[in-house]
Amino acid sequence: MPKIIHDVIEFDKKTREAVDAVREEKAHVEAYIEEESKRLENEKRKEAQETINKRRKEIQEDLEKRKKAAFEEYKETKDHIDKKFDENKDDWIESIYQYCISEES
Repeated sequence: MPKIIHDVIEFDKKTREAVDAVREEKAHVEAYIEEESKRLENEKRKEAQETINKRRKEIQEDLEKRKKAAFEEYKETKDHIDKKFDENKDDWIESIYQYCISEES
């Protein structure tokens, strides 16, 4: 009988050691998973920020390009209007003057 008790005690001891080893491994795996989750989260956050910054830069460049094009269009339109005014101002002044004179008579 004592041999059986000794064997049971020995088996129990080995089983507890195995269970402790599994628990320790589980703790390491959980810690690894936590670290890996944080690393992946940080990596994705960094990638998202880089994408946002890249898109922001593209939008800013596009805005500057459109602003420049709009200013060029404004300048061309203004130059065209100024040219028409310079070409016709004397005729317009004369027409207004003649109209005013004819109204008085």
